[in-house]
Parts: sequence; structure tokens; C-alpha cells
Amino acid sequence: MTAPPHTTPHRRATARLATLVAVLLTAFAAVFAGTAPADAVTPWQEADHNASTPDSPAMAYYRGSNVEAIRGQDNALWFNVDGGPFNRIGGVTYAAPAITVFRDELWLFQTGQNGDLWAQTLANPNEPNHRRWYWSSPIQFRTQNIGGSGSAVRNNLSPAIAASPDLLFIVAVGANERIYQATMGINRNFSPWSEVPGGARTESAAAAATSPDSRLTVLHRGTDNRIYRQGLYYRYWQWDNNWQQIRNTNTNAAPSIAYNGHENLMAVGWRDANSGQVLTCETLTYAAEATAPQGVPRGNNVASPSAPRLDSEPGGVGVTIRGGNFYDVGGHYFRNNVIYYIHNYYG
Repeated sequence: MTAPPHTTPHRRATARLATLVAVLLTAFAAVFAGTAPADAVTPWQEADHNASTPDSPAMAYYRGSNVEAIRGQDNALWFNVDGGPFNRIGGVTYAAPAITVFRDELWLFQTGQNGDLWAQTLANPNEPNHRRWYWSSPIQFRTQNIGGSGSAVRNNLSPAIAASPDLLFIVAVGANERIYQATMGINRNFSPWSEVPGGARTESAAAAATSPDSRLTVLHRGTDNRIYRQGLYYRYWQWDNNWQQIRNTNTNAAPSIAYNGHENLMAVGWRDANSGQVLTCETLTYAAEATAPQGVPRGNNVASPSAPRLDSEPGGVGVTIRGGNFYDVGGHYFRNNVIYYIHNYYG
């Protein structure tokens, strides 16, 4: 598998934008016509084609393997390792799961039917046969009164989780469409919920990622379909208190964000509201954001009925999508509701 060539955001020029537009127009024609030329090679890999999801897939890099988690068509949780067969975990959820690594443990979060959050860890990570992996009993995190008046988080929206050395951050959208944050410590103690400053409202799941400069970045889709970001300097627990718009974005689904340790940048992904195309860009971490331009959106020649997910990997950032019954510009067919991924897309 070969990842697309990479150029840093501040070096992209007008010619790059023109090429991007041409590629997207070709992709749009292929998607909507249902046919495509067959002279290109896709970097996307298909996961277990017997698996199917009605939502966004999630992926995390753990102990040398890429672990995917999905909500199945039966509303239960399923997982696979390195693109292999999916195995059923169980439970009931009406939203996509979230997965990450915290203190060398693989954590899987889901939204319960009543709006509470539930979390599980991989119970036997040293088992060499991945198909024999099993998960711990779920831990319940109460969300009642998260937004007052006895409300909880929206049970059809995924939580967002992001790990620092000592805290696991959990970000969720309340029934009142406001964004809330809590933390889990190294002893699995759970903090009270508090609203992320700035008064944002969203109808989609939020996104979150941490970076080595002690920053938590939270993204949301605004009521104008633009993507906004807010930062927490968690070393001193200082929020920016206002939301900054990420330029050149237009989405009707949840955004995604991941730290690219290979280049010390943040990568952002979203589903274009007009075309359904999966787009990504890179932007600097908060330490230098004030004076740096943000990246030009980069097309992946694919569309998806759900939001894409980005994850941090040793060589860059990976992208995971749900297929949507179409051909890309190379004539490669993307099965409906099947999971596809690119490892180290930015790297």
C-alpha cells in the first residue's frame, strides 16, 4: 500500500488547488454516474467485507496493530485487528464507538440507550491470537443532568476520547446540543461534567485529540456547517474560551481530528456537505496556530454516507471510512456499509 504524496500546508500553492478541483470534479462525475475509468490504483484497503456498519468506523494503533471498532447492523459493538475478520463484542448502542489507547490500555467507549456512556478495556492484550481477544465488563459513566433538567448526552451521537499521559478526556454532546467534557484519571476516577466554554451548539458528534504541547483540541460542526476548534491547555487547565473557525470547511456530519507525530501537525477530516466527498487538511498545533495558515482541503477521491475518522499512527495519520456503493476515479468499487482505510495517509 502506498500513501499519497504529502506536502505541508504552508507550501501548497495555487496549482495544487487547481489540481484538487480537477480531481474532485472527476470524482463527482464518477460517483454520480456509477461508472469510472480503470487506469488508477486506489490506496484504500477494504476490511472484512462480511462486516457492515450504519455509522462511522473507529480505529486505533495498539501494540503494533491497527484495531477497528464499529457499530454493527445489529447495534452491537464489533472489532477487528489489521483488517481481519470482525468479532462481536456485544452491547447495544445507536451511535458509532470511540477507541483509543490510554496508559497502554486499549479503551472502547460507546453511548448507551439511555444516554449514559459505557467503557471497556481489552482484557487479554498479550494473547497472540487476536480472535481470542476479549473485553472487560463495561464501566458505566453517568451523564444525567449533564445539561440540566435531568438530561443526558444524545444517545445517537458518538463520544470523543483523547488521551494525555495522566488523563483520558471524554467529550460528548448533550441533549441540549451543547458540548461537555469530563476526564478519567489513572485510577479510573471520573470527574464531573462541565460545558466546554464558548457556548457552541452542534447536531453532530464532537471530536477531540491531544498533542505533546499539553493541548486538548476539540472540534465541532457549527449550525452553519462550518468546523470550529477550541483548545484546552491542560497543564494549567486554561481554555481558549472562544471557538475558531477552520477555513474551507463545509460539512453536515461530525468532524474528526488526530495528531500527526510524524510532522508535529494536527490533521482534520470531514465529509463535504454538498458532495459527500471525504476531505482532509493539516493545521498546526496550538503553539504556532496564531501566525500560520491552515491547510488547503485535500480530496481522497471517495465519498461516504458517514463522517470519516482519523487516528494517530507511528508513521502519520490514518483515515477510516464507511463505503457508500460507488466507484472511485480508478474504477474501484466501494461496497455499501463496508469499512475502508488508509494507514499513514499523512506521513
